[in-house]
Amino acid sequence: MEFEQENDELKDAKAPDYPQILKDLAEPDKDISVSTYYLLSDMPSDVLEELKQLWPTLDSQRRDMLARNMADISENNFQVDYSPIASELLNDESENVRLAALDMLWDSDRISLIQPIIEIMQNDKATKVRAGAAASLGHYLLMAQWGEMSSDIEDPISEALIAQITNPVTPLPVRRASLESVSSISLPEIQTYIRDAYESGVPEMEISAIFAMGRSADSMWVPIVQNELESPDNEMRSEAAKAAGIIGDSSLADQLAELAQDDDDLEVRLAAVTSLGLIGNAVATDTLSQMAEEEEDEALLDAIEDALEEMAMIGLDLDLSIIDWKEDEDDEGPLDFDD
Repeated sequence: MEFEQENDELKDAKAPDYPQILKDLAEPDKDISVSTYYLLSDMPSDVLEELKQLWPTLDSQRRDMLARNMADISENNFQVDYSPIASELLNDESENVRLAALDMLWDSDRISLIQPIIEIMQNDKATKVRAGAAASLGHYLLMAQWGEMSSDIEDPISEALIAQITNPVTPLPVRRASLESVSSISLPEIQTYIRDAYESGVPEMEISAIFAMGRSADSMWVPIVQNELESPDNEMRSEAAKAAGIIGDSSLADQLAELAQDDDDLEVRLAAVTSLGLIGNAVATDTLSQMAEEEEDEALLDAIEDALEEMAMIGLDLDLSIIDWKEDEDDEGPLDFDD
C-alpha cells in the first residue's frame, strides 16, 4: 500500500499543470520551455477549448512565436500532434501563424482539413501561405499512394493543384509548390507539366522540376538528374542529389559519391550522403564507410551515420562499428541536455 501511495504521488507530481501553462502562454515575455511545448500536444479537450479562447487575446508577435515553435517541433518529432491546435490557427489573422499551422500538419491524416487547405491555397491573401497550403496538400497525396489514406482524396487534390499550375496568374511560389506536390501522381499530363517547368527558362521552376522528378520516383528522369548533378548552381546540384536518391537508380551512385566526398558546398555533400544511403549499393557502402573513418565535419558524420543505419535497416550486411569508434574518439565528456 505504501508503494502504491508513493506511485500515485509521483504521478500527481508529474501531471501537467495546464492552468499554469496557459498562464505562461499569456505572458508576453515569458519563456516557454521545450517540455511545455510537448505538453501542448494531445491536450485534454477542455484544456484545448481554454487555449482556443485564450489565443485571440495574445498579441500578434506572441502568437507568431508560439505557432512557429510548435511547427518546428512537429517537423522534427513525429510523436507530437498539434493538428487540433493547427486546425484552429488556419484562420488566424496573422499570415505567419497561418503558415506555421500548415507546417504543423505535415503528417496529418485528418481528411476534414483537405478542403479548408485547398481553399487557403486558392484564396489566401498572402502568397507564402498559399504556397504553404499547396505544399501541405502534397503529403496527403503521398499518404494516399502509400495506402495510409483513401485513394478517393487524390482526384480533388490533384485537380486543385493542376488548376494552380495551369493558371497564368498564379504566383510563382504557388505554382512551384503545386508542381512539387502533384508530382507523385503518375499521369502523362503531370509528366508534361514537369518537363515544361524544366524547360521554362525560369531557374526557380527548373529547380522545382528536379524536385518533382525525384518525388515522382520515375527512372525516366535519370538522364536529366544525372546532368544536373554537374550543374554549376549549388541549389540545383543539391536538389538533383536528393532526387537521385529517391529515384534510387544505382547508375547515379558514382556521381553521388564524388559529390559526397569533394563538393565545395556542404548542403550538396549532405544531400549526396543521404541519397547514397537510399541507393545502398557497393559504391554507396564503400564511400560512406571510408568517409566515416576520415570525415571530421559533425553534420556530415551525422548524415553518414544515418545513411549507414538506413542501409542496415533494409538488410545490407554492414559493419557499423566504425561509427561507434568515431563517436568514442570524439567524446570529450557527458552531453549537456540543457543546451
